[in-house]
Amino acid sequence: MKKIIVSSMVLLSIYSCKKSDNNKGTYKVKYVVSGTAVDQFKITINSSDKSVSTPFTGTHDTTLYVASASNIKLNAKGSGTSVLTGTIYVDDAIVATGSDADANGDNKTEVKLNYDLPAAPGKY
Repeated sequence: MKKIIVSSMVLLSIYSCKKSDNNKGTYKVKYVVSGTAVDQFKITINSSDKSVSTPFTGTHDTTLYVASASNIKLNAKGSGTSVLTGTIYVDDAIVATGSDADANGDNKTEVKLNYDLPAAPGKY
């Protein structure tokens, strides 16, 4: 009887120490924008907009956990003649990237990216 109780306690201890996955059914999505005089860094998840603090020069990023089967977008705008670059990473893998070098000479740059997350995490 003593062996059963001890065995039960050991199994219970091991089970309770098991790491839980609080983000099951979600993706880790990182948005990165680089440029000079960036004045808009907008993220859209389905139809919900989120803005990152602007203006800035250099590189800024933000990471969110997003539900599977979501449509994610990045819209960045800047001014000046330098290249504006935007990238979306899903679980640390690049899924969308784009840049604008102000080829038309209007002193405005814009990058728009769009990606549909798969229904099952790990299937992109």
